[in-house]
Amino acid sequence: MVKVHHLNCLEIQSPGNGRAIGHCLLLETKSRLILIDAGIGLLDTKNPDGRIGRNLINAVGFQFNEKRTALSQIKDLGLNPEKVTDCVVSHLDPDHIGGLADFPNATVHVGLEEYEHFQRGSHRYLQHQLDHRPRIKTYASTSETWRGLEARRITIVSETDIYLIPLFGHTVGHCGVALKYKANWLFYVGDAYYLRAELSDREHPVHALAEMRADDPQMRMESLNIIRRFVINNPQTKVFSYHDLSEFTPFVSDGTSKIHYRTDLKPDIKEVIELYQSSGIKRPVDDAARLANMYAHANLVITAWAGNTLVGIARALTDFCYCCYLSDLAVRRSYQRSGIGQELISLTRERIGNQTTLILLSAPEAVDYYPKMGFEKIDNGFMIRRSK
Repeated sequence: MVKVHHLNCLEIQSPGNGRAIGHCLLLETKSRLILIDAGIGLLDTKNPDGRIGRNLINAVGFQFNEKRTALSQIKDLGLNPEKVTDCVVSHLDPDHIGGLADFPNATVHVGLEEYEHFQRGSHRYLQHQLDHRPRIKTYASTSETWRGLEARRITIVSETDIYLIPLFGHTVGHCGVALKYKANWLFYVGDAYYLRAELSDREHPVHALAEMRADDPQMRMESLNIIRRFVINNPQTKVFSYHDLSEFTPFVSDGTSKIHYRTDLKPDIKEVIELYQSSGIKRPVDDAARLANMYAHANLVITAWAGNTLVGIARALTDFCYCCYLSDLAVRRSYQRSGIGQELISLTRERIGNQTTLILLSAPEAVDYYPKMGFEKIDNGFMIRRSK
């Protein structure tokens, strides 16, 4: 049975269009690992200007973090990156194939039209991203179908079926990927849409950006219509895109990917600020230097991760006499009510020991929630949990 890991291999912070991610898939089989799209790679994080270019970085809002690469996440899962034998790519845009160079021995599987467009030197691609000269296997049009759509079967010996599904328009040869998983299917549509809202809101502002980035805007709209009909006719199939965070989080919070807790890893302050903003915490977070100093002097920092996405954090000062001041406890809104806050508090209790008489928590936004975890409300929004 194949195991599917959902990875976020990209972070975009665009002033005009907000946050976007890069939802890649890692298929773990008995004999090999198969990557579906590769995100930003290790070389990109080490030399962003040389690999991506400052103009493109500024225009898109690319952020670079080594632990967000597929290579790093595969290692964090306890898997061997050398077992990545194949990479199936939806298309050859820079944010989808930067990580290919991290797996130089892997065969790259791509639609024929897409690779021919790449070879013709289209301005949208970065030719040097394939300078490591991987084995390329292309897939031309066929008469085979999947759920009524043209399907190009990927020739990998594995425990599952994988198809490239033409969804042209964003690029000349852009394809989605259909994957047999357990009793049903996953349908990854790449950049056929940026946000799920495009399927229901034909006037959504992101359409303008998608049209601007499309090689063929008319074909892009035709592909959108294909997906709209597919979603209606196949409600049992999970359909998701590359960039939409709201489609990624259910996969990493429903047990498909586990939450990992770390006490040895202090996150980048930008990640902490983004977590605060997404958690509903009402406090000023615009002074990154001050926040970094606060975390540098914390005695205990416990972080919760879904893949490489920071979803929760606890910061504590333990050098008070017989008490611990839990000064920060934040959980990303889409993960709240899933037990992460309780686990962070439990881990804090384990680390500080039974000799500590109480925990203080300044939590004006959580006065209705934390009593369920043993806290008592006192003045000025503080909560107390007495030692047992």
